Amino acid sequence: MGIAQPPLRVRGPEKPVMRCTTTDKGARVRFRISDVFLPSPEELLSSAETETEGAIVDFSDSGSRRHAFAVVEAENGQTLVIPVEKLRPAKTQPSEKRR
Repeated sequence: MGIAQPPLRVRGPEKPVMRCTTTDKGARVRFRISDVFLPSPEELLSSAETETEGAIVDFSDSGSRRHAFAVVEAENGQTLVIPVEKLRPAKTQPSEKRR
């Protein structure tokens, strides 16, 4: 008698997750206030919104991970640091917003 082996699991196709994949400065992104790394969400200017938009102005590394964080200028002018994986493309781009 051999040792019982766990059943083989076959993975189906994974559902794509819509995340911001652009690493371009100037890209408009959307994010949750609760995902902001710096300053802490409690330190942000008071806002009733749970999500907001901004433009990427720079990137920051984390150890050996390049571009782990995005430095984003939010619509209210605050500079925020947000993990790149938490960003989503904004629905409006700068040229569309000014009309």
